[in-house]
Amino acid sequence: MPRILGLVLLFGSFLYPVFSQTAKDVEKRIEAIIGFLKDSKFDRAVSEAADLVAAHPYDFDVRMAAFHGHLQASQHDTNDPKSLEYLRKALNHLNFARRIEPENYEAWQSSLAFWDPSRLNATPQDPEAEKIFKEAADQFSSGELDKVTEALEKVINREPSYAPAYLHLGEVHLARNQFEEAVKFLRIATEKDPRDAGALLLLASVYGRMGKGEEAITNLVKSLKADPGFPLAWQQLTRLDLDGKKAEHMTFKFPKSVLWIIEREIKEPTDQNLEGVSAVTQPAWKTYIQTKIRWRQSEFAKRNPTLKTYRYSSGEEIASIGEMLAVWKETKASDANASDALLDHWLAASQAAVLDAAIYTDLFLEEFRPDFTLWNLRNEGKFEEYFYKFVLPNTVTPQK
Repeated sequence: MPRILGLVLLFGSFLYPVFSQTAKDVEKRIEAIIGFLKDSKFDRAVSEAADLVAAHPYDFDVRMAAFHGHLQASQHDTNDPKSLEYLRKALNHLNFARRIEPENYEAWQSSLAFWDPSRLNATPQDPEAEKIFKEAADQFSSGELDKVTEALEKVINREPSYAPAYLHLGEVHLARNQFEEAVKFLRIATEKDPRDAGALLLLASVYGRMGKGEEAITNLVKSLKADPGFPLAWQQLTRLDLDGKKAEHMTFKFPKSVLWIIEREIKEPTDQNLEGVSAVTQPAWKTYIQTKIRWRQSEFAKRNPTLKTYRYSSGEEIASIGEMLAVWKETKASDANASDALLDHWLAASQAAVLDAAIYTDLFLEEFRPDFTLWNLRNEGKFEEYFYKFVLPNTVTPQK
């Protein structure tokens, strides 16, 4: 049973149509890349993808096409000396796509499929339970809710720790508008698997439909704490009207030209390179760029033993943004009129000692997961502190 089913039921489809915003000539070139991949012409595919990215660096669909092209090329022959370079570029394109459209489900799913595929389709350990669970999925699609309930109860009897069974029982009760029962099973699901951002979001949605706004917000925040990059939670959050105010995903304010400069490792960017970056913020962003490039080339750029290639880390962001904010603080001290929504936001978070939480929230990618998990254990309550002070309006209070 697709995990996303209940979320789509409540919120409508958030899946972005492929090539929906792409010009026809670009679409044709993307189709050509797909054709090369089908014909196993991987060098042709990555070459065409590189040319297309150079011409349209900020196009989401172009980046995703480049990701898939390079990933398939890297997997075709792992003994090929170019394989690791293809993999590195594939992940760069995917991360770039996620920065361009942080609320896009396709890019999030692709990232999770690479880094932690078990979270997308966790199956029961017991073979018979797995068989019954698959039958329940077919029955749900056919609307046979009584049979679904019976099947899921059998799964739970055989494997009581299997969280998705409780989640889907919650979905069944939700389909019947039995909200209290839905809440009961969804709460069990989130207790069994606290990392399931989708179950937490569905629980938040049910509370919202019951008119329990505080509980809805609490579980929405828990959903993002479980996965700060979860696009459906961000989509829901940024659409809420909270006392006439709106939450924002700060990644949308990140200058795309800065990402493009770092990708090309331009240490001394010109004004032309820094397209869309205001003059007053340029010294800060140049410091950020230089720190990032230095970090990736230094002794801190440790290699991932599995990928045998550089792994983008939260440490890189924390160090680079910290250096940038030091410059921005000096700029503001010398110019009373200096302002920038993103830099001022991060500076305020830094002064409140929650910059690390801001970075995990605003810029989270799945590569950060090990660091983020450890950080959460060492900084209990800090994520919530940042969220309620800086992401949500101050009128919203966390619930225990």
